[in-house]
Amino acid sequence: MGKRQITLILKYFLIFPQIIQIIYGYEEFGQRLDYISLPYKETKNITCVAHDASFICDCHNVDENLFLPQLDGNVFQVLVRNCESIEVGPYLLENVQGLRTVTFQNIRDLKLNQNSLAYQSINGYRRLTFDQVQTIEINSHAISGNIEEIIFQSSGIQNIQPYGITTKSSNGIIKFDSTYIDVIDRHAFKKFTMEQLIITNTVLTSNLPSQSFYEIKTQQLLIQNVTFKEVYFNAFHFEEISMAVIRDNNFIKVNSDWISAGIKSGVIIENNNFGETNRLAFAGLYQHKDYVKSTKMELRLNENIIRQVLNYNEDVQPLKLDDNFNIMIRNLTYLNNFPCHIKDKLDKNSFYKIFSDTVYFQSKTEPIKLQSVRRILETECEEISYLPYIIGGSVALIILLILITALIIWYIMRKRAAQKLNINNPEPRTYEETQIVLKVENAGLLKTDL
Repeated sequence: MGKRQITLILKYFLIFPQIIQIIYGYEEFGQRLDYISLPYKETKNITCVAHDASFICDCHNVDENLFLPQLDGNVFQVLVRNCESIEVGPYLLENVQGLRTVTFQNIRDLKLNQNSLAYQSINGYRRLTFDQVQTIEINSHAISGNIEEIIFQSSGIQNIQPYGITTKSSNGIIKFDSTYIDVIDRHAFKKFTMEQLIITNTVLTSNLPSQSFYEIKTQQLLIQNVTFKEVYFNAFHFEEISMAVIRDNNFIKVNSDWISAGIKSGVIIENNNFGETNRLAFAGLYQHKDYVKSTKMELRLNENIIRQVLNYNEDVQPLKLDDNFNIMIRNLTYLNNFPCHIKDKLDKNSFYKIFSDTVYFQSKTEPIKLQSVRRILETECEEISYLPYIIGGSVALIILLILITALIIWYIMRKRAAQKLNINNPEPRTYEETQIVLKVENAGLLKTDL
């Protein structure tokens, strides 16, 4: 066969998968072309050494794109380490018996294709660990089977596609610790039962879409010291959880029902900063139908911070919580001002009245100061009554008018009295002069000069 024919064949195989992808779409492309091995031939296979009941696949940090082929044998452990870039083909562990642990360690770039770590053995294996793997690409159905523990620690995940991780072990544990996760697709974790889901000391650099964790049953949920961006409606959807603990986390925004679950034992939500918080954020938590104890199940909300973004003429709304819980709140802080105009509408069974000593708002006069609802109602929301000022002013005005009137009357009376005292009396006359005047007046004579 000439060089020209070889070149044409290679071009065909390079273009053919792209054509199929366009025709059938991404998912069907992955399912129909499992058998095509061209990408694997372009890379160099890593050599795995059997040693002491283990397969050791050491890349020795060579700067090459390596491929991990299917393994065959009876070993206790598979260890893949010290790789710059490595790709895992389908059914890596299909022909391995007696397997207990699989570890990927100190790898810069790891790609898990469809069914790469699928393990169909009834017995399964105990632990799958990713330790210090900088970038992990997890395609659909990459990790599945009867695996008791799936652990990501000190690693970075580029993408988890739909159905990327599933387990058939009802006693299984999925744990993310000290890990950066860029993208989690919708249905990345869907429809399985496990013992524990643990996410700690982890950063999610993209928004978490709805139904990322969907229709899952677990005994324990622990989300601790995790940084989230926006968490959408039903991002965490559980059919049942025995105990849920959500603490020490930071969120940019949580939407309504961001977590939805039937709770069988209790809920602890403490020391979280939920950022922009919908009032229905926790409305999806409810008491599971199997809970039959006479006492109410506890839902604890302690030391949490929330903030509501309000449109014009909107008021801060209380959180909606299921009344079937025994709700215990300590230091729930709203980074908002309390709407004083609703004061008269609050009855004794309202959220703000029940938790008036443990729910806090920003002070209107001093925004950096926090005050309990009770304190705000007693001080900032106390209505100022102007009636005492009106009455006092009126009384003062009346007294002033009375005083002015009294002064005027006193002045008039004093003036009249003074006028009476100033009447000019005629000069006194002698007897003789008086007799002469009388004679003249009686005789009708004119007054003469006496």
